Amino acid sequence: MEAQKSSVSVVGGRGRLPNPVIMEEVQSPAAAQAIGKGEEALKDVLCGSTAGVVGKYIEYPFDTIKVRLQSQPDQVPLRYTGPLDCFKKSLQHDGFTGIYRGISAPLVGAAVETSTLFFSVSETCVQKVNHTDMSCSIV
Repeated sequence: MEAQKSSVSVVGGRGRLPNPVIMEEVQSPAAAQAIGKGEEALKDVLCGSTAGVVGKYIEYPFDTIKVRLQSQPDQVPLRYTGPLDCFKKSLQHDGFTGIYRGISAPLVGAAVETSTLFFSVSETCVQKVNHTDMSCSIV
């Protein structure tokens, strides 16, 4: 009986696996540019989200005090005599976490809003720089 040649690779004897063949990945310039744009967009979204969250943590106590002052009854005597009094009484009554009560929904909104702003401004600047002079102004 004759042995026939086959194009099927046979695993070496004694349970060894064949040596892996390493192929280098070749990308076209357009594909590399698309990946670069995707990474840039992801960076804009992440930085924008972080900026929105940090900004909301800074702004939220002031908004809480403003709302408490605006919502106090018009009757005399007033509950708070001013913003500092409102802040002090809020800390005494609710503690530090009371000033940040209800912040979860505004955090999500601020993250989405600011990341969208970062992404759109970045894309606008890239388009202006690529198609006109080398300056970018939003106004």
